[in-house]
Amino acid sequence: AGYTRASSVRSPMHRSLRFVIPSFSMLARVIVLGLVLGASAATSVAAGLRARVSIHVEALDPGAQKLVELYGTQNGPIHGRVFFKAGASRTEMPANAGPGFAGQVIVATAAGQVHQIAPAAEAYLTWPRRTPEKAPRIEAQRSGKTQTIAGYACEQVIFQFGVETWEFWVTKDLPGLTALDVSDNTLDARRRAMYRQLGGVPIRSINTTATYRLTSDLTEIEAQALEDALFTIPAGYVQVKDAGDLMKRTSRAAPR
Repeated sequence: AGYTRASSVRSPMHRSLRFVIPSFSMLARVIVLGLVLGASAATSVAAGLRARVSIHVEALDPGAQKLVELYGTQNGPIHGRVFFKAGASRTEMPANAGPGFAGQVIVATAAGQVHQIAPAAEAYLTWPRRTPEKAPRIEAQRSGKTQTIAGYACEQVIFQFGVETWEFWVTKDLPGLTALDVSDNTLDARRRAMYRQLGGVPIRSINTTATYRLTSDLTEIEAQALEDALFTIPAGYVQVKDAGDLMKRTSRAAPR
């Protein structure tokens, strides 16, 4: 038994370059299948979840164009895969992503550490840890608007922070799952407080600031047993000091 149906969520990559996901601290996605729940579903979900993810960054100000190019979404969303297990996540970026992410893997460990891994170069970068912060006092705005996204009945939930808006389209069509099941332990206090108020799984997440809009969807969510190795750095990989070095190594390793 497991989940096989479209859903969406934000990629963890966004804030780091993040995004998720915040997702990357921080990364428009695909479609349909069905929902199958049985007696073994709870065990499967505890083992892990996998899904398709798409990320679309749009510049609302010329200064954000570099962020769009970094993700490679000038001509539309990019599509990858995500995995979640016990507070850890893994995001596999496609080969046609921008130079900051093409073919790379973002792993967030259950201990809250994020690694950006370049398999082609057999190298990785460990992102600096965030300074812990207190959860803000926030309240969800439920607009009453509904729509069907990728086969799921969703309701709109909005959080406003000055000029920044977080808009979620949340479904209750995935019983047994919450927003925290499609996130990881790198969530900052604000996003964790938002997720706890959603009341379901966010099929679409839209973060709009004064300079950019980042839309993230999860689709084809499935419960699956996942190996711990998916959330670790492969043996023998070299650690680099900054993103520039990782990009250079990846470029040198690319086929000519």
